Amino acid sequence: MTKLKLPEPQPFKLIVFPLPAQIGKVRHVAGKYLDQPNQEAQARYWRVIVDNIRKMLTKHGCTDAEISRHVLAFREAVQKEINRRAKKRRPVENPSDPKGAA
Repeated sequence: MTKLKLPEPQPFKLIVFPLPAQIGKVRHVAGKYLDQPNQEAQARYWRVIVDNIRKMLTKHGCTDAEISRHVLAFREAVQKEINRRAKKRRPVENPSDPKGAA
């Protein structure tokens, strides 16, 4: 029986789906962050989220620099969602209302 000579498997690079593009996760984290009772609880919650992201990306072979970029991009996406929600809650001022105009 003849043994086939197969090429050696090539190393591969896992491409992580960009965290900011995971809209459901961004919205979920932003909502839970805002639901925390105070800033200390928010900071604790955020540390847990970042820790989980770091563990997941490390497991998939990302370097520290790549992990930092992913965390920063995710943080920016969550902050945009928080800002979007805050803007939605804020009452829209009527530009035709002359409040205090003489």
